[in-house]
Amino acid sequence: MSAHLRLVAPRIASKKLSSLLLVGAIASAYSFSLAAAPQAFVNAQVFTSDSSNLSAEAFVVEDGKFALVGSNKEVQAYIADHPGTVTEDMANQRIIPGLYDSHIHALSGGEEALFTCNFANDTDIPGLLKAVADCAAKTPAGSWIEGGAWGPGLQQQATANAADFLQKLDEAAQGHPLVLRDFSNHNVLVNSVAMTAANITPAEEQAFADLIVRDPQTQQMSGFFHEGAGMLVRRAVPGRTAAQYQMAMRKAVDTLHGYGIVGVKDSFAGDAEIDTYLALDNQGELNLHAALSIGWHAGKVTTEEDKAVFIARINAGNNNPEVNTRFSKIAVDGIPPTQTAAFIEPYLPAGNDNRGALEVTPEKLTEDLIWMDALGVTVQAHTVGDRAVRVMLDAVEATRKQNGNSGLRHDLAHACLVDPDDVARFAELNAVANYSPMFWFPSGLVDGMKALLGEERAGRYCATRSMIEAGAAPTAGSDWPVVASVNPWPGIEAFVTRQAPDGSRPGEQLWADQKVTLEQALVMFTMNGAKALRVEDRAGSITVGKAADFIVLDRDVFAIAPADIGNTQVRKTYFGGQPVYVQQQ
Repeated sequence: MSAHLRLVAPRIASKKLSSLLLVGAIASAYSFSLAAAPQAFVNAQVFTSDSSNLSAEAFVVEDGKFALVGSNKEVQAYIADHPGTVTEDMANQRIIPGLYDSHIHALSGGEEALFTCNFANDTDIPGLLKAVADCAAKTPAGSWIEGGAWGPGLQQQATANAADFLQKLDEAAQGHPLVLRDFSNHNVLVNSVAMTAANITPAEEQAFADLIVRDPQTQQMSGFFHEGAGMLVRRAVPGRTAAQYQMAMRKAVDTLHGYGIVGVKDSFAGDAEIDTYLALDNQGELNLHAALSIGWHAGKVTTEEDKAVFIARINAGNNNPEVNTRFSKIAVDGIPPTQTAAFIEPYLPAGNDNRGALEVTPEKLTEDLIWMDALGVTVQAHTVGDRAVRVMLDAVEATRKQNGNSGLRHDLAHACLVDPDDVARFAELNAVANYSPMFWFPSGLVDGMKALLGEERAGRYCATRSMIEAGAAPTAGSDWPVVASVNPWPGIEAFVTRQAPDGSRPGEQLWADQKVTLEQALVMFTMNGAKALRVEDRAGSITVGKAADFIVLDRDVFAIAPADIGNTQVRKTYFGGQPVYVQQQ
């Protein structure tokens, strides 16, 4: 991402701003009025994401909203009738609505950028040990080392001689407790010091027996913990201070604005996420539409105390219109590399009858979904395998029968491996398929899927076009920092081409029949994203009366070769009519 200047538009309670603000280094070149004077943007190429009128030449912003969207002639007439209107000639630049990331862990992304030990997911054992040693040398005494993300092959290499590997890992960590997530954020690698600090009881070891990887020689814990077993160690990691969390969130917001993102659905939010989003919003620093999916462990027995805590969390954002906490996240299954994703048919090789596993019974999932839907809570479910998708759709169907159509769009994260019989059900049930960019194109990860599932099943990946043609409204999210970059543009390109946007697999396409148009891809990142956050009535498109959230691009994405879309950069990002990011020249 290009260097940029962070801009924060202060919030005034009346929303009627009354002074002129010149911003730092760009003051001589650009200024914007914080008074009530309208702003007119003319001579632009505008893609609106408004299905009633997808294109325009100009628009007017007043009091943070679009007051007029239309032709240059119409806006010039408005200017003539409104003396004092501030006019900017956009010189034929491409403008689109602000983008939405509908599956993200923004606070974690900011933390990784500022505080954690990072390395590539193809790092081998010597590289991992060196990275840990380098991080340990910079870590204050008594502090934990956290980071990631190791790849799926490292565990197999390390557990071949688990005791030796664990000893070397302890030596590299230099006495620090260590917890490193894998590329999917579902599994962790920890050292002996961390396991000691976690004080895992024999009963807990037994309860998570299938998810704790053992040394094949000694049967001792190897340091690798899958899925929910990781919480046995993660619970011992001390939390950051409120000030550190806010620093991390500011870093995340800067990064998001730099890519034109103005709205996020933050997946699996806990107290730290809730408190940090609300604090920045109350301070007028957030400048994002945000939906927080409150974490809910559906696989365990639920007590009335659990429900009371959950209800308190979903009510936390009641007084913050830009931070909606009436969302939840449930993990229904795991991931294919560890064969914990749940499938209708077995993994390969044929005959082993391993179909993965559900993290929650269908009955409990249905019970919890009915309860949350009645509370007005939109649920995002982690559903990678086609069986997990089907079980979640069945739960949505049962919820509609029990509660009627609440209008809530429950969504299924990572719903790319969907049985053909279930594709049309998304539209029928008003459910949402949420896709993440690492899965949209030919890659080593997809190669691994084919080895686990076979060419035919793994080749039917992300039925985007079929979903849209059936009437569904799929969304897109980075899953950052599980995915290294939050940049949406390579993913937008991949939706259009079904090819690797980095050019690494020339001539290869993944299910080419499912290519969508650029318009359809942008709608997924704009209007559909706004729907996922439940703000579509006031944001998500360049429409009169909606929040003036828009971005100015460095190229006309509709006029270039599709293979160049992924290189798009954002020149300016506006939130509520005020610039929150300006690219430095």
